[in-house]
Amino acid sequence: MDHALRTISYIADIGDLLVLMARRRSQIDDQNDSGITKRSPKMICHVFESEEAQYIAQSIGQAFQVAYMEFLKANGIKDSSFLKEMDYQEVLNSQEIFGDELEMFSKREKQKEVIVPKQKGEILGIVIVESGWGSMLPTVVIANLAQNSPSARCGQLNIGDQIIAINGISLVGLPLSTCQNYVKV
Repeated sequence: MDHALRTISYIADIGDLLVLMARRRSQIDDQNDSGITKRSPKMICHVFESEEAQYIAQSIGQAFQVAYMEFLKANGIKDSSFLKEMDYQEVLNSQEIFGDELEMFSKREKQKEVIVPKQKGEILGIVIVESGWGSMLPTVVIANLAQNSPSARCGQLNIGDQIIAINGISLVGLPLSTCQNYVKV
C-alpha cells in the first residue's frame, strides 16, 4: 500500500481497527456523445487490526500537520501567531465547504436510488463505516463490497458512496451499530 498523503480522505481508529480510505487514480470510463472523456473517481479502503491503531491514526494526523506546516513554510509563512490565525480562518472557510456538501445532498440529480436484488436470507455484502470528521452530514460510507455479493452484482454501488437512507429510513445522525442493523435487514 503506497498512497500519497493528499489522496487520503478518511482515517479512523475504532478499537483495535484502523480504517484508511484513499482515492485511486482516476481511470477513463467512457466518452459521452460530445466526445468528452468522463473519469470515475475510485476509492480504496484498508482496514488494519493492531493494538496500536490509535497511535497509528495519530501519527497519520501528525503527518498531515507536518505537511501543512511545510506547505506554509514553502509559501513564506513563518510567523507562528499567524499560523494560529490561519487555522482559525481555515475553520471559517471550511464552513463554506460544508455548505457546498449540504447543497450536493439537497440536489436530486446528485443522488441515486439503488435497488439491490437479493434472495431472502442472502447477505447484502457491504461493510460500512462512519462518514468521518470531514463530513458535514453524519451518515455511513461503504468501505467494502464483497465479491459476487448482491451489492457488487447490482453494479450501482461503489466503495466511498455515502448511504443516506435504507428502505426509506434515514441513516443521518444514527450510530454506526444502528445503521449496521438496518443494512442487515
